[in-house]
Amino acid sequence: MRGKLALVVGALSFLSAGALLAQQAPTKPAAKPAAAQQTPPAAQAQQSKPAARPVAAAPKWSTDQIKEAQEGLKRAKVYTGPVNGVLGPSTRRAIRSYQKAHQMKETGALSDSLLTALKAVP
Repeated sequence: MRGKLALVVGALSFLSAGALLAQQAPTKPAAKPAAAQQTPPAAQAQQSKPAARPVAAAPKWSTDQIKEAQEGLKRAKVYTGPVNGVLGPSTRRAIRSYQKAHQMKETGALSDSLLTALKAVP
């Protein structure tokens, strides 16, 4: 009888120990050694570079605005292409030519001030 009792007590001890382990919070994995946590030199070089500045998106010009600019460039006799509302290479060349002739910064880009000036061309 004592053997059976010992067996029952042993089984209960085993089961309660398992239940206690299951109720405990999971343990964190062991921390990595300091040497393993160091950043490699290549990654350090990348981290030390200044962040790239975001590039501002070019303003989107409507087809009508581009046509107005092309018409003004035609009146200024620096554009011979079609008035189609496309800001293509020939329109940009004409813009640069107009900017150069009027002592403006030669960007080849349409701007509010350039559009205003082109509207005033007789």
